Amino acid sequence: MSEADHGPYHRRGEPGGPGCAVTELPVSTRLPSGETISMTLLSAADNATEIELLRTIAHSLRIQWGQDEYGWWAAVPSTAHAAA
Repeated sequence: MSEADHGPYHRRGEPGGPGCAVTELPVSTRLPSGETISMTLLSAADNATEIELLRTIAHSLRIQWGQDEYGWWAAVPSTAHAAA
C-alpha cells in the first residue's frame, strides 16, 4: 500500500488537518438493557470525509494526539476532574 492510498490528508507525524462543518440533530436510542438515552447525531456537511468528521469530533473533545518513537498516542481529558 502506498502513501497515496491513505488519502490526501495523511501526513506521517502530523495527525492534524482540516475539520468540517457539522450539523447536529438530537436523537434518542435504546440500549441493550432497554434504557432510552438522549444522544446527538452529527452529520458532516459539504461532502466531508469521515476523517474530517473524526478530526472535528476529536477537536471538540479537546483530544490531543501525536506520534513519538513508540507510535501514535492520544491524550483524552479526564472526566473525573469535571465531576469533582
